[in-house]
Amino acid sequence: MAAPQDKAKNESLPDGEDEEEKEPRDWSGLFMMMGVSIGALLVVGMSVGITLYLVKDDTPMTVSLVPAQDDTQVEGEEGEDAEVAEGDEKAEEEKDEGDEKAEEEKDGEEDVVRPDRPPLYRSLNPPFTVNFEVGGRIHFLQVSLQVMARDAQIIDAVASHMPMLRNNILLKLSDLDYSRISVRAGRDEMRMQILEVIRESLKEETENFEVEQVYFTNFVMQ
Repeated sequence: MAAPQDKAKNESLPDGEDEEEKEPRDWSGLFMMMGVSIGALLVVGMSVGITLYLVKDDTPMTVSLVPAQDDTQVEGEEGEDAEVAEGDEKAEEEKDEGDEKAEEEKDGEEDVVRPDRPPLYRSLNPPFTVNFEVGGRIHFLQVSLQVMARDAQIIDAVASHMPMLRNNILLKLSDLDYSRISVRAGRDEMRMQILEVIRESLKEETENFEVEQVYFTNFVMQ
């Protein structure tokens, strides 16, 4: 019988020795796992360190999307604002001055005494004729006049002193500059000078000398 012999043979072997020699253990897989774990820990540690470094300032980082303006543009905008403010202030001052002027004109109109009597007219007929020598040529002026006043006594005084008035007016007309009275401004001056002659002439003879106006009713120059 073979089985009892084999058993007796096995029992005769020393303790701790197997029938066949055991193979050595493989540690390379364990070392590889340890290396991967250590590398992962290093990566995590570096990530945490970088994160702490970046966020060590409590103030949050903000990024402006508005383009920065240079100093020239800012100064230009400030100058424009100053000009606008100055223009508004000037416009306000002009408005105030206009309001004041309007008030003054209104007060002046209220102070004007409106005549309560109608105007009275008197012709200084016949027309006045005066000769002028200009550049060796003879020119003449013919003008018809009417005086205006609001007092019948003044009109009567004009009629009473007609010869004196006509004489003084003719002398004044003969002293005029022909080229000057050829223009509108010269004729207006001529009319006011005639009015002054009439007033001064009447003042020498009567208290009723306040003739208000004198008008041309005919004016011819040749």
